[in-house]
Amino acid sequence: MNLLQHFGLGFGISFLFYLPCGSVNLITADLALRKGMRLAMYLATGATLVELVYALLALNSSRFIDRYLKDNAYINLGVAIALLVLGIIFLSRKPKPRQDTQATKPQAPLTMFTEGLLLGVLNLPALPLWLFVVRYLQQNRWAQWTALHETIFVVGIVIARFLILRLYGKLGIALEHRLSNIQVWSNRVIGGIFLALSAYQGYAFLS
Repeated sequence: MNLLQHFGLGFGISFLFYLPCGSVNLITADLALRKGMRLAMYLATGATLVELVYALLALNSSRFIDRYLKDNAYINLGVAIALLVLGIIFLSRKPKPRQDTQATKPQAPLTMFTEGLLLGVLNLPALPLWLFVVRYLQQNRWAQWTALHETIFVVGIVIARFLILRLYGKLGIALEHRLSNIQVWSNRVIGGIFLALSAYQGYAFLS
């Protein structure tokens, strides 16, 4: 396979995996609606950076990561608690009317970037996804695993992830005048997703 095919492989898998509504996607859409596209993209950049790390870890340390996550139950417990707290926060949030941009208190881009990093780290399903993808591709010899080919593969993953988040940000702004209750809807969906992930991680800790 040539470099363009490796890029397309990473881009296509990442795009299809993240296209459905997920917690980070919905948070990006909600943030773009409430705070503007610029701050939403800082959050998206933070989440995408974590995606880059997960993909690189899957490529270079798949066996170690898989074994460590399975054997260390306290990681599952810690993540379950963090997700539970986030779920409760979003479910209890009350919608706030969108304010004029000039009257809104400025939000530090670094804060949004940090929140994106946190959300990316808590998106643990991404790690086993790339572990599975890498192993499947290796077993079926669908890709070449030289340093250059791996780099192009990861670049495709990262670009697709960022484009999906940008798409959801644009979607959030586009729906501003069509769905007046988008904040209530998104908070409930996001909170429900976090609670479901928390239950799954709690089950993994107990089993």
